[in-house]
Amino acid sequence: MTADKSQYVWKKVHSLMGILPLGMYLCMHLFLNSFVLLGKGSFTDGIALLHRMPYLPVLEWGMIYIPLAIHVVLGIIMIFDARYNTIRYGYSRNWWFWFQRMSAVLVFAFIVWHVYTTRVQLMLGNVEVDGFYELLQAQFQHPLWLAFYIVGISAAALHFGNGIWGFLVSWGVLTSRRSQRAFAGVCIAFGALVLAGFVNVAYHYSSGKSEGGIIPLVEGEAVHASPAQVTTVEILD
Repeated sequence: MTADKSQYVWKKVHSLMGILPLGMYLCMHLFLNSFVLLGKGSFTDGIALLHRMPYLPVLEWGMIYIPLAIHVVLGIIMIFDARYNTIRYGYSRNWWFWFQRMSAVLVFAFIVWHVYTTRVQLMLGNVEVDGFYELLQAQFQHPLWLAFYIVGISAAALHFGNGIWGFLVSWGVLTSRRSQRAFAGVCIAFGALVLAGFVNVAYHYSSGKSEGGIIPLVEGEAVHASPAQVTTVEILD
């Protein structure tokens, strides 16, 4: 395999790792965290169910850690190999090309810090599942942590949205300039939608509210009974 062919294949692997395992996990992470809008009980039940899943370590390593490591290593190589010409050619796609690589550094730092202050603390036994809600609520009371979270999750969501566009172009889904222009806005809008969901969760924690967030349209009905107490008749009603 020639050097050009090898680079071509690894770029495809990089984009694939960023969308299917990691992008899907980001959306699942938002879904799970959004249970907090229904109250502490619903969120704690969701976290407890997640940690009772069979083969959880296999899923974590197969869908998160290994794909993330591949994506990061290949991304670092691409950052140093890239040629940036935003000053000379200030087209929007040039700026998004620059943003995609610069935001990657910020997103990686954010992920490391976020995992350390949450998942690692659970593994070390410094916090129990029942106290996970209070841990997050306490973190979001600090203005610096809240600001870092907003900046980090903004970079992650928009990196993901722009990455979808890059994936579609790289894998030959968007071939014409017209389709690439049309879907550029759609992909960024999707990233902004994901960002709005995480900001909604952040607002819940920082406001000290027991239920709900800043976006009422995405809130569901709070569940005050434990899953074991909810009968089939109650669900159908």
